[in-house]
Amino acid sequence: MAERNDQPDWFRTAQGYLRRGEAAPALQAFDLAVEQAPEDSERYFLRATARVALGDFPGAIQDLSSAIDLNPSYHAAWHNRGMARADLNLLQAAEEDFTEAIRLEPADPDPLNGRGVVRARLGRFDLAHEDFDAAIAMQPKSPRVYFNRANARAAAGEFELAIEDYSAAISHQPHFGRAFSYRGLTYHRLGDTAEALADHDVAVRLDPTDADTFFHRARIAAETRNTAAAEPDLARCLRLNPAHAAALNLRGILAAERDDPERAIRDFDAALALAPDDAASYFNRALARLRMLDEVTGSDPSPPRRHKLSEDPDRLRPILADFDNAVQLDPENIRALMSRGFVRRRLGDIPGAIADFDAVLAIDDEMAPAWNLRAHGRYLQGDVAGAIADHEKALECDPEDPATLNHLAWLYATGRDAGLRNPLRALELAFKACYLTDDQQPGLLDTLAAAQAAAGRFDDAMATEQKAIALVPPEEVGQYQSRWEQYSRGEPYVDPGE
Repeated sequence: MAERNDQPDWFRTAQGYLRRGEAAPALQAFDLAVEQAPEDSERYFLRATARVALGDFPGAIQDLSSAIDLNPSYHAAWHNRGMARADLNLLQAAEEDFTEAIRLEPADPDPLNGRGVVRARLGRFDLAHEDFDAAIAMQPKSPRVYFNRANARAAAGEFELAIEDYSAAISHQPHFGRAFSYRGLTYHRLGDTAEALADHDVAVRLDPTDADTFFHRARIAAETRNTAAAEPDLARCLRLNPAHAAALNLRGILAAERDDPERAIRDFDAALALAPDDAASYFNRALARLRMLDEVTGSDPSPPRRHKLSEDPDRLRPILADFDNAVQLDPENIRALMSRGFVRRRLGDIPGAIADFDAVLAIDDEMAPAWNLRAHGRYLQGDVAGAIADHEKALECDPEDPATLNHLAWLYATGRDAGLRNPLRALELAFKACYLTDDQQPGLLDTLAAAQAAAGRFDDAMATEQKAIALVPPEEVGQYQSRWEQYSRGEPYVDPGE
């Protein structure tokens, strides 16, 4: 009499769970199925599928490697291992797996499509296009391949061709919401906001559960200053995916723009808790913290003498730490370098500030504010000649900038070194700065008065200083009045320095 086998068929049970989309019990059943037949490559292959569904890509790679070891000709295992490696950003290894899958089954378009995606991510766009073209030749109505080729073309800056491919994907799959969304993003990059929003409206209708689509529509609205449309989309995105770091970052930006820095900082904190390597969130949090100190970054049109070097260092140091992180994560971020230099200058770290402005100018030597800020650093170090040279470079970059004109005029008019003073040049620059600002900036009028006095035109200097006095708040009148009295005695003003 034959021996009865009462052992359950765990392989069939696991397959049933997998077909129903129940990955966790499927994985448990596959564990038992593998124990029953450890030499069966298909059991490892299907267990890897359950692991991928659960987000366990390293475990999936291990199972697929076991399947390949047992059956080196298992082309689907090579393909799926390539997919799992790509998900872990192991792009070179993924490319090798797809290449082997293609060798084993040249007529299968899927590994060609997968290799094309990986090659595009590696920046090998010509090779990626060859793979996508070959896959389309085999499967000319595949929306997925057209979509992936469109992504590669967009990444390569071929936006019109990308739109053609997204449109082809949509023609073969009219309910392809992600294709509408990505085509909309491409229209936006081409400056066609109306088409961009229209595509996202369709994408939202097709898949109202896709958080990314709401985020992208919100970002487009925010960039066109339509915060009334952006904020509800961000709220919907975060309801669908509370861990959407980019949406939290954007919501923080909008809060900062409506002068709610405390709310902005809470959002940036949450974004960084989810994505601690996001340079943008560090940068934006630092700006929000600066806003709470009522500090304005950038080029100040008033002369250097009126800039305060340090204010509340205990609050500035965390801001500096955020800019440090932003620069470390994105070393060529000009805004982060400029802002860090600005904060270093406020903390009295003039060499550090100058180093940041040097880094900016190494990236873009047409950046007028960087020349001006480095000039101020040199001025604070006593290098007035270097400061003048930097301001002159800034003026070459932007001849109509009142701030640059004013800085330079002040140094030429009031410098302690008589060899560097140039009253006539100071007059020319100061007149232009005041003209460009309709004689409504007291600091610029003050500089013009100093230039007039340096040129011996004391009556003009007194009249101009009086105009400046009429524009300043009462608490600032003293220094202007002091200079007016000096001009009334026929004495030019000489800057005592920092």
